[in-house]
Amino acid sequence: MKTVSKIILYSLILFTGQLCWSQQAAIDSLKRVFKVAKTDTAKVNIYNHLASEFKESYTDSSFYYASKAEIWARKINYKDGLANAAINLGNVNIIVGDYPEAKKQFEKAKIIFESLLKSDQENKTYIYGLARCYSSLGVIFSQEGNYYEALDNYQNGLKRYKKINQKNAISKSYNNIGIVYKSRGNNQKALDYFKNALKIQEEIGEQTIPVTLTNIGVIYYEANKLPQAYSYYSKAEKLFETIENTRGLALLQNYWGDYYIKIKATAKAEKHYKKSLELYESIQNKFGASLALYNLGTLYFEQKKTIRL
Repeated sequence: MKTVSKIILYSLILFTGQLCWSQQAAIDSLKRVFKVAKTDTAKVNIYNHLASEFKESYTDSSFYYASKAEIWARKINYKDGLANAAINLGNVNIIVGDYPEAKKQFEKAKIIFESLLKSDQENKTYIYGLARCYSSLGVIFSQEGNYYEALDNYQNGLKRYKKINQKNAISKSYNNIGIVYKSRGNNQKALDYFKNALKIQEEIGEQTIPVTLTNIGVIYYEANKLPQAYSYYSKAEKLFETIENTRGLALLQNYWGDYYIKIKATAKAEKHYKKSLELYESIQNKFGASLALYNLGTLYFEQKKTIRL
């Protein structure tokens, strides 16, 4: 099974198929605040926050709130709100697999933030927004196999995250840069970046720790160091149980499938591939679902079985 196309990409990316209590509480709080918001800019900001909260659990809701934010921001000429709405729309389109539309939205947000920074160069909000644009574009280029552009965008994002000392974003950038090197076959350099990411994540208690553990596990799997791979996958799975990250868990299930294929435990491999498919479908992730289907199809072909889904 090919692992390059499966490795976790985005820095975005806290995922869920069902809202956890803390996330639901945040959403309920935002809705209450919206009812008493007195300014249109505040309403735009809340719409954008809601879009961000829903982006992995319910993409339709995320699209709805991001669109509302865009309409209101355009109406009152609120450029910051408009740029963030574009980022939210871009994120939704990445998740559902519409990369051309996602790229269009991130480029739109990038132009707005660059314009805003011309008159306020040290504004941390704008710097952070621009960094998000670069990082999100990096995700798309990486997914498209354009690793030169992916690395350039990730590095541009990382530079700005460092400028404002956004440690959680720095760690995600390290992870994404590691993925690029992994995709280019430089596993040692990838491992260095993954471990740098993990160090920061453990320092600040970042929820993306299981994503990084998974990535490190893949490096050891491909080096045929199966005990180490098993250890990192197991740690990642245990942590995924404590957070809401459906896409990360779905990809890990794919990796478990690959692992069990290698040790010739095909029944377990089939179980994990099916679980991956179920998770990807729950968040309407077409790319991930197609990956799981490919793996199941390959497994059944090798066993001369009729596909059963």
